[in-house]
Amino acid sequence: MASYRITGAAEIALVAAAVRKLGTDRKIVNDMAAAIRRGTSKIRDAIKAHEVLVLPSGLGAYVASGKIKTLVRRAPKSAGVLIRQGRNSQHGTRVDMRRLDAGRIRHLTWGREPWHPQTVTPGAFSEGASEEGTDQLEAAILEACENAAERLANG
Repeated sequence: MASYRITGAAEIALVAAAVRKLGTDRKIVNDMAAAIRRGTSKIRDAIKAHEVLVLPSGLGAYVASGKIKTLVRRAPKSAGVLIRQGRNSQHGTRVDMRRLDAGRIRHLTWGREPWHPQTVTPGAFSEGASEEGTDQLEAAILEACENAAERLANG
């Protein structure tokens, strides 16, 4: 799976720790994580558009149709947001998204062995996140953490 990591989300860990310490409802933290996940919509769209743009025509559409997931980690040492993309191949295995993002793939010719290596444009996933999308995500993280902290303070 290829992934894109947004760092500097220490606020997520602080809010999650406060919820654990105060023994309050975990719904606050779950709502915060859901708001952050909604904030990744522009990044996901930008990644898919970039993949279609830079990869060969059939491959770009195939890769862009894969699912992109957002993980919100709340642990103190690993707090942050991780955006991952993965998909199953037509041959029953997983597509090696890390290798594809590095610019290397392998494929069958006419659906038969042997496998052939091919180079493609590197960074199809990792360079797809637009500046506008990361700004939206950072704003969503801050807003979600502020809302959660306010709900904690108000009880």
